[in-house]
Amino acid sequence: MKQILFFTLFLSCYIASGQRILGEIELVGFLLGQHRHAVHAELGPPIEKRQTEDKWIYEFHKLTPDTSAYVLFKYPSWDTTRIYAIQISGDRYDHMHPFRGLKLGASLNEVTQVFGKSNDIETITDPPLAVHYFDQKNYSFEIDRSGRLNGIQIFGKILSNPVEKKMATINGFREAVISKNVDSLLHYLSPDVKIIASGKETPFSGAAREEFKKANSPFVQKLLGEMNSVHYAFSKERAEGEGELKTFGEGNNTFTVFKFYDSEIISEILFYPHAGKWKVFQIHFRK
Repeated sequence: MKQILFFTLFLSCYIASGQRILGEIELVGFLLGQHRHAVHAELGPPIEKRQTEDKWIYEFHKLTPDTSAYVLFKYPSWDTTRIYAIQISGDRYDHMHPFRGLKLGASLNEVTQVFGKSNDIETITDPPLAVHYFDQKNYSFEIDRSGRLNGIQIFGKILSNPVEKKMATINGFREAVISKNVDSLLHYLSPDVKIIASGKETPFSGAAREEFKKANSPFVQKLLGEMNSVHYAFSKERAEGEGELKTFGEGNNTFTVFKFYDSEIISEILFYPHAGKWKVFQIHFRK
């Protein structure tokens, strides 16, 4: 593991600038932009921590007891409280949530079938790996000498993508809540989403995807519970909401607020831009 850690610290984020970046924002259940304390709550304290010369924080967490599979979170110097890059590494990790259907240990041919041919390959001698990069994408792959997927990394450059639509719509999020589809929910929920009820803020307690596996999660109960929840407001009250575009701050940052005059449970749902999409970042209950 020592060799891999040393290599990872110097792995570059190969992304051409000036154009819209496409790719993924989720890896090992976490979302780019999630808070650092959520990582620690889910995985415990890091097994190793380093700070680069330009003040980035790198924290390594084990995914297996023997550290044969581990994950690296990178926190940028301008905000060391939020995830900017995620990298998972290891010979094989069957328990990982698939990355577009792939897990560590997949063949290079399988990777190519899903993602196409890479645009650039960087060869590393110690440890012996080939790092595959893609133009205008926010991910890269490490292939070991046996031709197997040994690492996946996603970068935060995608977070600066502007939204294409002037204003958010509520329909997609409503359908995701009614169907209780986790993949769809993670598409519409921002990494720092909060449910606000009775003066208390409830965010993700750990990894975003793992939150929906926790039977007693206050966040999930407020979102998807059968009573007094967003799910109830959408499926039983059939609340529609009225949308309005708002601006705030000196930079005229925008968000969309939907006011629910037709619900006795929820009062507002706020969306803001994240990685080029409108995402839910606050849900306000009436009480």
